[in-house]
Amino acid sequence: MHRSLTVLVALAAVAPAQDDGARLLRFPHAHAGKLVFVKGGDVWIASLADGIARRLTSFDDGFEVMPRLSPDGSLVAFSGEYSGSRQVWVVPSAGGAPKQLTWYPDVGRLPPRGGYDNLPYDWTADGRFVMVASNRTPYGDRIARYFLVPADGQGLERPLRIPEGGPATLSPDGTKLAYNPIGREWRTWKRYTGGRAQDVYVYDLVRDQVERITDFAGTDNWPMWLDDRIYFTSDRTGTLELWCYETVSKRTRQVTNDGGFDVLFPSRGDAGIAFERGGDLWLMERGSERVRKLVIRLADDMPWTRPIWKDGASAFGGFTPSPSGARAIVEFRGDLFSVPKKDGEAINLTNTPSRRERDPAWSPDGKSVAFVAEDGADYELFLRGLEHGQETRLTQDTGAWLMDVDWSPQGDRIATTDNAGRLAVIEVATRARTVLDTAGESTIRGVQWSADGSWLCYVKTSRNGYDAVWLCKSTDGTPVQVTTDDWNDGSPSFDPKGRWLWFTSARDYVHGEPPRLEQRVYALILKKDGKSPIEPREDREGPAPAKDDGGDAAAAAPKELVIDLDGIAERLVVLPLPQGGYGGLVGLDDGFLYGGGGNLAKWSLESRESSTVLDGVFGYALTPDRSKLLYRHGGNLCFGTSSPGQRAGANPLPTAGVRLRIDPRTEWTQMYGDAWRIMRDFFYDPRMHGVDWDAMRAKYQPLVAHVAHRSDLDFLIGELIGELNCGHTYVVSGELPDVDRVATGVLGCEFEAAGERYRIARILGDANWHEGTRNPLREVGVDVKQGEYVLAIDGVDLTTHDNPYRLLEGKAGRRVELLVNKEPRSFDARRVTVRAAGSEVGLRYVTWVERNRRIVDELSGGRIGYLHAPNTAIEGHRAVFEGWSAQARAKDAFILDDRYNGGGFVPVDMIFRVGQPVLNWWARRHRELGPSSGNAFDGPRAMLINGYSSSGGDAFPYYFRKLGLGKLIGQRTWGGLVGYSGTPGLVDGGGLAVPNFAFVNTDGEWDVEAYGVEPDLEVFDDPTQIQAGKEPMLEAAVRVLMEDLERNPPKGRPRVPTSPDRRGLVDPDDAPFRRKR
Repeated sequence: MHRSLTVLVALAAVAPAQDDGARLLRFPHAHAGKLVFVKGGDVWIASLADGIARRLTSFDDGFEVMPRLSPDGSLVAFSGEYSGSRQVWVVPSAGGAPKQLTWYPDVGRLPPRGGYDNLPYDWTADGRFVMVASNRTPYGDRIARYFLVPADGQGLERPLRIPEGGPATLSPDGTKLAYNPIGREWRTWKRYTGGRAQDVYVYDLVRDQVERITDFAGTDNWPMWLDDRIYFTSDRTGTLELWCYETVSKRTRQVTNDGGFDVLFPSRGDAGIAFERGGDLWLMERGSERVRKLVIRLADDMPWTRPIWKDGASAFGGFTPSPSGARAIVEFRGDLFSVPKKDGEAINLTNTPSRRERDPAWSPDGKSVAFVAEDGADYELFLRGLEHGQETRLTQDTGAWLMDVDWSPQGDRIATTDNAGRLAVIEVATRARTVLDTAGESTIRGVQWSADGSWLCYVKTSRNGYDAVWLCKSTDGTPVQVTTDDWNDGSPSFDPKGRWLWFTSARDYVHGEPPRLEQRVYALILKKDGKSPIEPREDREGPAPAKDDGGDAAAAAPKELVIDLDGIAERLVVLPLPQGGYGGLVGLDDGFLYGGGGNLAKWSLESRESSTVLDGVFGYALTPDRSKLLYRHGGNLCFGTSSPGQRAGANPLPTAGVRLRIDPRTEWTQMYGDAWRIMRDFFYDPRMHGVDWDAMRAKYQPLVAHVAHRSDLDFLIGELIGELNCGHTYVVSGELPDVDRVATGVLGCEFEAAGERYRIARILGDANWHEGTRNPLREVGVDVKQGEYVLAIDGVDLTTHDNPYRLLEGKAGRRVELLVNKEPRSFDARRVTVRAAGSEVGLRYVTWVERNRRIVDELSGGRIGYLHAPNTAIEGHRAVFEGWSAQARAKDAFILDDRYNGGGFVPVDMIFRVGQPVLNWWARRHRELGPSSGNAFDGPRAMLINGYSSSGGDAFPYYFRKLGLGKLIGQRTWGGLVGYSGTPGLVDGGGLAVPNFAFVNTDGEWDVEAYGVEPDLEVFDDPTQIQAGKEPMLEAAVRVLMEDLERNPPKGRPRVPTSPDRRGLVDPDDAPFRRKR
């Protein structure tokens, strides 16, 4: 893609009017008479005198962030993806080729809430080093520490001793650092007061001392040291404003007071403090503290806003086959296309760039298509004639997100469900809408019609949380539950001939951990005199069958279905199918279709056996007669039939003609509206936390016209949803330009410069049975030791003028030859071949955990166990399962470390595993007594928590306290106990997480969310002690537990009792029996 570098006035033809300057410019820095910022993913530079800007970088696929001018203004450092990963670069401010400064592999592209790796925050005063925050800590891939990176690109970056942190700047003399120990500045959560709230600290780099200078309950972040003042942003007044801390008087005062929009991404320079606010750039002038708007004019061809043709390929949403199976209608990027099965052209039926259509359903007569589309503030149901293209709106003011759209077999009515839990039927001719059933606080789903159109079957959740099957007359009937609340039932479907109702039910107990109920397929016999579909057969001679002279007309007009509701739940038959997972049942004349394990199968009424129809099916839609189907296989839509034995993918839908000219700006506007609408319709609180949601849409809407890059839209949506002051309001990036990733290798060690050579300062730990924690230098047969020198990599001489990771670029997973010696010389050096790893994130984590375990072991004399739960997802469950099972029987006390727990699932299984008391002991011959259960533990426990204990990591300590398992030690947790699931996406594949359930305690009160879980004993993880090798929280926990063990010595494992004498009657006065009485 060609990029223009001209520097004139705004081009009205390609950008919004710029009478007041360009807007939505990001990450500003004003220094040396210049202003650098990011627009459209590129770095730009302007003169502060006239505001005329020119582009400095023009990389097509990646995007750049956080530019920072050097002290003399000659260079601009920035974070970019030029090399296939996010690294720090410098470019001359006059223009020219960028130079790469860092080479260590990044952690990959993070979600918007995770920010970016390798961010340049500052320069040293002499211009020799760029201070960079890189995500190289043991605590996870989103937590950074600081490095000084040589600005000339020669040599390896040097870490500062501070263990972790977020935004930071150096003092004028470079001896101190004003910083946020916690980083959360990318989070879309405004007015936050949980345990991860940021405060500003000053770290003395010479004396290794730290001082906290703010203590507000909310956010104090982005510290900027300017002269003898430290400026920062704080939301003490409700929005983020600039505040100032006077280092001499230690007084704090407010500087700005706009109150409308937050002060975002500020930076300090010799001109003052530059920042974003309300889509504009502003400058607080140094000294006077006068604030003025910066009017920036730039000639930008805005390449990411150019209309572009997109091929449908595999990016389809909803789909529906025509009644004959000759064509299909598919949803692509919010438009509906009619596509032939084989011959003909694909036709865009709707062609509405500013409106989204979804969930098409072809009418049984083939003359029209029903679909859901935007209409004002809501989505409504529409009907479109396929011959003349006339469009009719069938619903109005539904006030909820429409979900299922299902035609009656006669084509005169449409059944819909919505996320408000309503089942409705719309008369196509009159547009009359009748709500047949409501689910209250649960949901209705899986709606299907009977063949005559007189009944509907569906699933509704009962008060006990189980799903039941319901029936309802489609005109004026009363909903009737036809299965009990004792089981989880689902996927009902009528037999087209009106004999049975097929459905699934989970009734087969499977013992295990955890135990579960598995499904089978069942049939309800609809009439009292009906027969079982699997009744015993007997061959008999009878009269010849009568000749059918009714013709097609008789077959096309099914009799009205009569259902005997009295006693229907007892007329139940289980079919001869194995227990397992079933879903997607659809009744056929001679059996039914069902899905399971990604396959589509048919159960035959005649043979009473199942046969595979298609493998690898992930969603399908049938023609009205249920003989043909359109299904999703891999990335394709394919045609097939409902007959067994087909080859999956054999008849792919020819999608070459599904092409759409997309105007990004129009699409971005639509997506912004959709994000607002999805949050409104799915957020757990209908009052939207008291926020005027219409006003919030209007607040940020004007800035959508200034979006120049898809990441800008993510930013605006994040600002919008952040107004709800709620956890788990996340943006999910859509179609962002991306780079071809280059995987740099790592060796599992840390280097240090020693003269002209690099020495191995530390070899990280390992768990070589997992690829993610494989350490190349610790593998069997590799003879490399800590303290040795690496003199060359793959034959290229390595000195401290170079960066070892430059020589490992592109070599992750590949064999690498190292020249190694105990001395910094080539003479008598040896060659060692290793297989480079792709990341050290897991190795740093394993090293930290094993070190913590050693500390606990040493301080307690081996009496206290330790495990760390990195999250409450699979990794966290595995860590608890492995760590607890291996140690619980051998320890007197236990420390559970919940710090930096990234959340995941609700940790019910985890808490009961570590909270199980000893219920009894079991005696076996030749063995010590064994507890029941095997994971039981009666010793004292403690749990460590901090502000990064998040989501499930909030729930874990809450449950720990609720069960009275021990003390919580550390600092307050994140405070994010809402959750999300099943949120619709945006048209380009992006989306947002919408909290649709929230935590309520057993007293019926909101709890934890927006505040966190308090510790019983507060301990600050002092960074000066951590960098010195200590662990304050861990050491405090050991002290607490050792004191507990001293006060209450553990009973320990009892000895095997004396053999019982059972030669006579059992004496009822023996001690155990007396205690029982």
